[in-house]
Formats: sequence, structure tokens, C-alpha cells
Amino acid sequence: MLIRFDFAQHDMHRTPVIQQQTSKSMKKHILTCFLGLLCLIGSELIAKSKVVDSPTEQEGASTSAHSQALIYGEISNPDSLGPLILTSSPFFVDAKSNFGKRINELETEGGNFFDGILNPRARKFSASVPLGDRAGYFSLAVGTRMLLDQFLVLPGDSLKINLDLAGFDISFGGPDAWFYEAQYAIRRERERVVFDAPRQLVLSSKSTIMTRDSNLQLMAEEEGKFGSELLVQTGRTSLERVVEELSYADRELASTLDLLNFYSPYLDVSQVDLLKLELYSQYYFGKLKTIRNFHYEKLDSYYTEAEKAAFLQRLDRALVQISDAGYTDNSRLVSAFFLEMTVEKIMLESLIKRVGFKAQVMENYQGELADRVLAGFLSSYLGQYPNPEAVIDDYLKLMEENIWRSRVLSLRNAHVPGEEIMDMEMINLDGERVTSSVFEGKPTVLYVYFSSCTHSSEYFQSFLYPMYDSLKAKGYRLMALSVDEDEALWRSQITRFSNPELTNLNISGAGRESFIHYYEIFAFPKTILLDGDGKIRSLHLDGKTAEEQKSMLFNTLDSMKGESEILKPLTETK
Repeated sequence: MLIRFDFAQHDMHRTPVIQQQTSKSMKKHILTCFLGLLCLIGSELIAKSKVVDSPTEQEGASTSAHSQALIYGEISNPDSLGPLILTSSPFFVDAKSNFGKRINELETEGGNFFDGILNPRARKFSASVPLGDRAGYFSLAVGTRMLLDQFLVLPGDSLKINLDLAGFDISFGGPDAWFYEAQYAIRRERERVVFDAPRQLVLSSKSTIMTRDSNLQLMAEEEGKFGSELLVQTGRTSLERVVEELSYADRELASTLDLLNFYSPYLDVSQVDLLKLELYSQYYFGKLKTIRNFHYEKLDSYYTEAEKAAFLQRLDRALVQISDAGYTDNSRLVSAFFLEMTVEKIMLESLIKRVGFKAQVMENYQGELADRVLAGFLSSYLGQYPNPEAVIDDYLKLMEENIWRSRVLSLRNAHVPGEEIMDMEMINLDGERVTSSVFEGKPTVLYVYFSSCTHSSEYFQSFLYPMYDSLKAKGYRLMALSVDEDEALWRSQITRFSNPELTNLNISGAGRESFIHYYEIFAFPKTILLDGDGKIRSLHLDGKTAEEQKSMLFNTLDSMKGESEILKPLTETK
């Protein structure tokens, strides 16, 4: 292992900056508890033939031209790692959203020799991917192991996939195989480039990590060894390196562009255009996100006022050079990385020019392209606004009737209170099945959790349950809703994550998935406030401290009093 330092003299007096990067891994049917304030879903929730949030106009950019891609596959899976899961969507709006996704567990069957399957350990499967008149995306996973992640898929394609898990090999066949072989080869090359590059660590100039005796000893032991390389930088040096790299896309992507050129004779012009846009957009997206997330708020600690002004001018010039004008509208309306890159780019432009995101979008784009960027931004960042309903209404005024407008409308479910809680079927501790009518009768604090999230337990025991007597005295109710798939686990952990004295409910299976998707619950615990009619009055407790959250909770509940058309008599129970 090699360790290389990249420090600049002017960094040595700056404010502490520590940057850490984490890798992502896919988990299914697992709610992962991270060391933060909330427990996050690290999963794609699975349902057989499940369609999530799919309005009638959601089948693609045009509802008059429906098509699909056909997939036939063979899988050699000697380890029985889990079910084969196909996830697909006719469009991309943001990485976390399940809007429009279809998540199917595929059935596999053995061959019979006469179907051409001679390997007794191989099993075959088939599926269709519903699309509109544009390309969409699909993923294939076996249990928690992702095999093909977010591959572009074209309407009308017929694709054969060989999944040789024993030999760690994936190959494609059929009349349209080249498009998928190209994607697979390009992704592998990008992963190779990342693997072969130095691992970067960004530290404050005041950090002592690299001066501790124990670390110095480890560094000495690794010095000169063949293997990975660690590049240690301070904040300002790291930022200027990233900005400089914005100008080096052609050089940094040279090997992947060579691969694309190799496959180009086997692809049509529109396919090459789309893959090229994905390549460049992915490159720029990572750089721009690093600048905004890790560095932008620290500019005052990196630079003097004059230096900062000069840096922002340089960054603005670099952003202008990132142009998508040479690509077709069709590619720009499909590419996931283009949307993510464009949202990041416009956010930086808005910060530099001190204008609103919406205004900057309308300056850069028009028509459906503008609608897509607006929808992508709101889908990712609406939760940061204190007045989501007003923001949604403001954006909708600019948008045409298309799938992107439908996405913005769907955000009301997760961000705008006022509707009755969705119909769902749950079980209580007595094993009885109950419906959403159980929430009617009294204003209710609904606590949503899962039984392996430490933060859910801490939140309930230290914040919610201590208020139980106060809630009862005011005629309010505290109820607990578990989203555990394992009923036995839920029951065994009641005393840790809830309390037997409360009404305890559990929702699982397809109902659980619908509930989580509909309200876009990506982190736990979640607290929802309901009035006496089962209408949602608050979807978020935004207080920064426990006291602020408590004040918000009681203020919201107290505001329901006197609203006779909403609040039923407190003596009524259901």
C-alpha cells in the first residue's frame, strides 16, 4: 500500500474539515440501522408483480406508444442465495424514489433438455419490462446480491441473459445483445479505473491523524508496498483538485470512451448518444456533488474574501463548459446520470448567482426537459422546505401534463397533510386484523418503527413514552405501528421498542410496502399526527431538539381542539 500526501502551504491555517466517503451496498427486506439520528431503509422493498405509485399517464413520455422489452435468462445458482428479483421503471426521477417502479420476484424452472438447457444446475426464467416510447431501466438481483444495477433497456428489445454465478460471469445474447454488452463492459471499465485510482482522504490542516505515533508506524510499514494508494489532502487542496478535474473529462474517460467506440459499429446513433451522455454525466455528477456537499459551505474557511470571489468566477466558468447541447432531447429525457448531474449543476449555479433553483432551471431549459429537472429536484429536496405544499403548487404552475408533473403531484402524499391515512390492514397483539378505522376517535400520535433500529428504541423510550401521561390527560392517544416482516420479532421486542400498555400494530407484506412507498418513508422512527377522523395533520416533527419537537407535537394536537367538524368527542374510542 502506498500513502501519498498532497498538501498546499496555504491550507495550514484553515478550519478543520474531514471528509469521509462510504460505499453503497444493496440490501433487500432488511431495514438497516445506521449510526445517525435515524434508521434508514437500505432496501428495495419487494412485492410480486408490485407496481408502486403508477398513475395512468406513468407508462412513459407518451401514453399512445406503449411497448415492452422481453427478457429470457438462464441462471446457475448453486448456492441458492435467494429469490431472483427484477426491478424496472419506464423512467428515472431520483435514486431513492419508488415512483413508477415494478418489483417482481421471478419464478425459475429447470430445463428439459429439449429446450436447449443441458446444464442440470441451470434454471430458466422470462419476464417483460413495460416501457413507453423511450428507454427505461431495469435491475436484477439474487437475494441481497445485485447482479445488474440500473441497466438501460430499450422498448421492443429482446434480450437473453446468462447469469453464471458459479463462474462469476454474466453475458448477453439475442438480437439486441450489443447494447447490453456495451453497458456491462463500460461499467466494468469504470469500476476498474476507480479501483486503480488512489483512495482519497480529506483532512483538516489541524488534524492529527497523520501525526499520531501508531499511524506513523502503520504508514512506515505500508510504504513502498505494491497495492492500493492513499492520497491525503486538506480541504482547499481537495476542492481545487476537483474543480481542475472538471476540465479533464476526456482524459479521465479515455479508456471507457475507447470501449464505447469499439461497440459503436454494433449500435445505432441514438444508443451511442445515450451511452455517451451517461458516461460524461456520471463523471461530472460525482465532481459537482463533492463540491456542493463537502466544500461549498466551507469556502469562507478556505479563502479570503477576494480569493473566494475569484474562485467562484473560476467555478462558474467551469460550469458553463459542462454543456449537454450536443445530445438529443430523447437522451436527456432518459438518462439518470444526466438528471442527477443537471440538478447538481443548477444548484451550484443558483448558489453562485444567488437566484432560486426554479428560476435557474427556466433560464437553462424549457418544455419537458425543464419539467424533468424540476421534478428531479423536488423529488430529492422537497423535504428541506418548511412549506412543501406552497412549493409544490408553485412548481406545478410551470409544468405541463406529463409524467414529471405526476411525480410532483405524488409528493403531496409524503409531504402535505390533510388527507385521511391510507386504507391498510394490520394485526394487533391479540392477532386480530384491524383496518385504518382503528385510528379514528381521538387525536393520535402514530409512532412508526422497526424492531432492529436502535434509534427507534431510544426515541420511544426517551422522548415519546415519557409524554404518555400528558397525552392521556389531554385526551390524546399514542399508538405504535411496526413494519417488521417477522411477526415473532415484533412481538418479542415490544417492551424495548414500544410498550404493551399501548395499542400495538404490525403491518407486513404488500400492505407494508404500499404504506412505506406511498408516504416515502426512507428513515425511522417516523411520527405521524392524526386527528379524530383519521386525517393526517402532520407528517414531520421538525424540531431540532426534543423540547422543540414536544412543543410542535402538542401545538399541533391542541390546534385540533374546537374543530368540531374534525374532532370527535374525546370519550369516543374505537
